[in-house]
Amino acid sequence: YMVPAVFVFLERLPLSANGKLDRKALPDPTPGRGDLGHAMVAPRTPTEQRLAELWCKLLGAQEVGVHDDFFALGGHSLLAIHVMTHVRNGWQVDLPVATLFRASTIAELGELLDGEGRRSTSVLVAMGGQSLPARPFFCVHGIGGNVFRLVRLARLMAGRRPFYGLQGWVDSGDTGYLASVETMAARYIPEILEVQPEGPYLVGGYSLGSLVAYEMARRLTETGHEVAFVGLLDVDAPSPGASPATAMAELSKGSFEGGIARELGIPISPERLFALEPKQRLAYVLEEGMKSGALPPGFTHQDAFRYIDVYQKTGLASASYAAHPYGGRVALFSTRGEVPDPTLGWNELAAGGVDLYAIPGDHFSLVMEPHVERMATVLARALEDAERRWRGEGEGE
Repeated sequence: YMVPAVFVFLERLPLSANGKLDRKALPDPTPGRGDLGHAMVAPRTPTEQRLAELWCKLLGAQEVGVHDDFFALGGHSLLAIHVMTHVRNGWQVDLPVATLFRASTIAELGELLDGEGRRSTSVLVAMGGQSLPARPFFCVHGIGGNVFRLVRLARLMAGRRPFYGLQGWVDSGDTGYLASVETMAARYIPEILEVQPEGPYLVGGYSLGSLVAYEMARRLTETGHEVAFVGLLDVDAPSPGASPATAMAELSKGSFEGGIARELGIPISPERLFALEPKQRLAYVLEEGMKSGALPPGFTHQDAFRYIDVYQKTGLASASYAAHPYGGRVALFSTRGEVPDPTLGWNELAAGGVDLYAIPGDHFSLVMEPHVERMATVLARALEDAERRWRGEGEGE
């Protein structure tokens, strides 16, 4: 949210009579279409007109064309929540937030709302570079089931190879498979096989998604498929003997409501949150979300409970996963610095070894500016090295 949505270029800064910057004379940074690579096309249907007005309001733009991409115009995860809340209230259609990846223009979303489009139930989200001839990289969501945290990484990787995100929440009525790492892996593998019928496969994940990617790689190799790369983004190897009861107790200490606040970008006071009774915490988070503008008008307790349900399921799945050994090699991207075991326990599971890559920042910032640029550069090189090894060419410099 701290990345500027608009840049205004001036030949010179306006100065006052005494030579200081005249801030009042600066032009308003009104967002525009910029160079989107195509001509402006005005809304053609009542639905497109309503969506265009909504996008202009949320994005602060003067005009929006029906073929303009939501994310190219400055849209992000919080604004996507606003869009889908307005869609639900205005059209009485309950679409998951991830719909904006598949229908990221007014024309596409309008077609979907008018009933001429087909609602996708695929968990696979094309996030950039799909026209490139390179082998695709499949990246699994983190806790909470959303691929929005991967948007910056995907956009930086899109110029190098196709990037697909595996979104864990495409239908609020179908979240049962999120209850364990194994059931997520079983759900996601057929999706990547449909896009890429033959290996070798390049898979990875962020946080919880690393565990799912590891399990996917293990299952793929067991069924005769080749896996050239397993990328683990800043996650410890699973602790042996984890039980659902213990996992739930540990997760409860961190407060699901606090996790939801982080996921939705709601500024809260952790001290105040933990001082409240558990039944009061959700009301506090919603109140602060409305007050800060992070949550749109009409965002209800029911909406919040959907996030909490997914957060609970994925969190419990992460904490209770008991991994089996994998015969291949894994790549660990770690922000931990110097620790007693730099492999974070993965050397006990990956028989092929662990490639270590140091990333600056912390667990949350490695996929955000400014550290995501380093993450993308290192990941791209690691993927290229993995393909060279698979071809028997050795690694690059």
